[in-house]
Amino acid sequence: YIAALAYRNLPLVLKKKCLVQATPWTPCSRTCGIGISSRVTNENKKCEMKKEKRLCFIQPCLTNILKTIKVTTNL
Repeated sequence: YIAALAYRNLPLVLKKKCLVQATPWTPCSRTCGIGISSRVTNENKKCEMKKEKRLCFIQPCLTNILKTIKVTTNL
């Protein structure tokens, strides 16, 4: 019962005899470049609570941009 309280306020949808529940996606693991975001949901064939992960991208990293820029001087 205590574990069920954690999912009490989640958005609920009924799909094929499965009350679909999902936590919000976590913030991206990185502030720049490619990171990972995750959530827990039972939106799968077995209606089991599982952790899902997805790639996230907030903005390019400045250091990566500087490595690709070539500065030439004509002196």
